[in-house]
Amino acid sequence: MGSSLRRHATAFVGLGLLAFVATSTGCGRDASDGRRNVLLISIDSLRRDRLGCYGHHPEFAPDQAVSPHIDELASRGVVFDSAWTSSSWTLPAHMSLLTGLSAAGHGVESDDLRLDPLRETLAESFKNAGWATAGVYSGPYLHPRYGFDRGFERYESAMLSEAQIDELVARERARRASAGEPGVTDAEERVFRARVSNWDVTSSRVTAQAERFLVDHGDRPFFLFLHYFDVHYDHLPDAAVPGLAHAFDADYHGAFDGRNWYFDPRVRELDPPFTRRIGERDLHHVMALYDAEVQWVDHHVGRVLAALEKAGLADDTIVAVVSDHGDEFFEHDGIGHRNTLFAEVARIPLVLALPDGEHAGRRLPAPVRIHDLAPTLLDYAGAPSLRARDSASLRPLLAGTELAPRDVPSRLYDPAPWFVNVREAWRDARFTVIRHFDLAGEHAEQVRDAASGEPIFHVFDRDSDPDERAALRPSDPRYRDAVERYRRAWRAEQAFLAAQPRSPIEALRVTDSDPHQRAPLEALGYAAGAPDRTSSRSRLVLPPPGE
Repeated sequence: MGSSLRRHATAFVGLGLLAFVATSTGCGRDASDGRRNVLLISIDSLRRDRLGCYGHHPEFAPDQAVSPHIDELASRGVVFDSAWTSSSWTLPAHMSLLTGLSAAGHGVESDDLRLDPLRETLAESFKNAGWATAGVYSGPYLHPRYGFDRGFERYESAMLSEAQIDELVARERARRASAGEPGVTDAEERVFRARVSNWDVTSSRVTAQAERFLVDHGDRPFFLFLHYFDVHYDHLPDAAVPGLAHAFDADYHGAFDGRNWYFDPRVRELDPPFTRRIGERDLHHVMALYDAEVQWVDHHVGRVLAALEKAGLADDTIVAVVSDHGDEFFEHDGIGHRNTLFAEVARIPLVLALPDGEHAGRRLPAPVRIHDLAPTLLDYAGAPSLRARDSASLRPLLAGTELAPRDVPSRLYDPAPWFVNVREAWRDARFTVIRHFDLAGEHAEQVRDAASGEPIFHVFDRDSDPDERAALRPSDPRYRDAVERYRRAWRAEQAFLAAQPRSPIEALRVTDSDPHQRAPLEALGYAAGAPDRTSSRSRLVLPPPGE
């Protein structure tokens, strides 16, 4: 049923496009006031090491470019070589991107919580300063229920509507009936409805809405946010462009086509400990399919940049391209994301292109954070900064006036059916420290060594181990140095968190329990809980490191 309906879904790329209403009239604006437009593009699940500007050459097609438009943007902008996300899944990472707050700072770390009304968003800051604001999202975790729509004059979905999904199901029923095939079972329909976001192709809809906005936006400076989801599994590039699946691995004749990637029992055991089953050659073919989907989304980035040029806006627009997290392909014995906080999911691409070629062609090795982007865009655009943030504009770093390296915190909370997965990571310019927790009710305790009772830290020296594969021994002086740096940074972070006002938990709960809305979240492999799994906490509180 999935393949047939996926083919039907591609015919709907032109449906559901809601035109952005022009907020003022006129063909342009006077840029002499110093205010600049901002285009922020987020590409869900995009690994940095699959982009040409980060050195990627496809394994089976080394002469073909995976990301020519992003690479071209990078050539006239700044590439951040050590950018890191705040969490390894979409909801908390995008909340950090759009608030300037770490995962601990905004507290939206599970899908039963929404953004605190006391927190300010990037869109609100732009809107209050006079910018036209618009956003287009294409994945279920960017839904307005979490607070992502705040500050946007228009915040539109590019996903299929329920009515369109109903029509796809009805078409499949009719097709089977006319072919004399067995009807669509209830179980098949549930699976399709739950996983349609994995199969749907949304980039064309995102781009169409962006192009329309750029034509109609009016005289005011604008902030336009675009979220592209098609790199996310399942990896089915042929659903976007027939033949694209062979673009980066033309000689493959195996059995894997990227369908049902996260749930395919041929890939791994579906129960703990999730033992790998897929062979090396098949795995690399799936990664070639992933590359093809990156190229598809890159094509749409190119279309938006071309529309910016055509509208005469490119010379006065800041453009940022970033990912919320990466994806694992068994680097640490797993696939997907929202499982670990290792480099393949936590290290992200970040490209920033400023008007007039400012800082063009630069590469920055210093560590930066996904939540640094919000204050950076406001700073360069000429807008007031966010009232509260645990981030900082990248402008001093680019100007060479910032010398101390930034600490990079990240966190993961995943109430999976088999266990509650809670992790925290800290990084500086050299070291990574990761710790895991046991969670009983609302109490978290750091995992300790069974024999010694000592708290366990997973410490990596990225100078010699950039992919975080060989943890240092506790007897290593570097281990002790890294843990002590982490402890100091953790105490500083807690001081910021303690100073922030918080709303009552009742104001933070997501109350929408519509099964049509929750099913896609569960099907993404995130193991979202039942609708009544509402925590009593307002944020996840973790104990001090090693205490």
